[in-house]
Amino acid sequence: MNGAECEPLLRVDQQLIEIFADEIITGLEYIVKSTDAKKAYIAIKGKHKEAVDVIRKKTKNNNNIELFVLGDFYPAGDEQVLVNEVTKRVVPEVSIPLKVGCIVINVETV
Repeated sequence: MNGAECEPLLRVDQQLIEIFADEIITGLEYIVKSTDAKKAYIAIKGKHKEAVDVIRKKTKNNNNIELFVLGDFYPAGDEQVLVNEVTKRVVPEVSIPLKVGCIVINVETV
């Protein structure tokens, strides 16, 4: 799940995570189950400490969902960059993450 909040002045993803963490995690669990994924990652920039803390606490005992803390760089929220940071897989040029076995979903969508 892309919670990188790439643009520096935006806070929508952070606020949604902080307020609706339980609902987001439940939604992500449904996605994992319906896609037969082995694991889900919630990627958030480390500088968004409140959102990181909430997700860390809520996923502490969850074997299907893991927090991935990103550095503060641009464009961390680009899906090709995100896939590479989290999985080390390279999405081919002019392709999509599904080509390397990944699905990237935004916080609002989940």
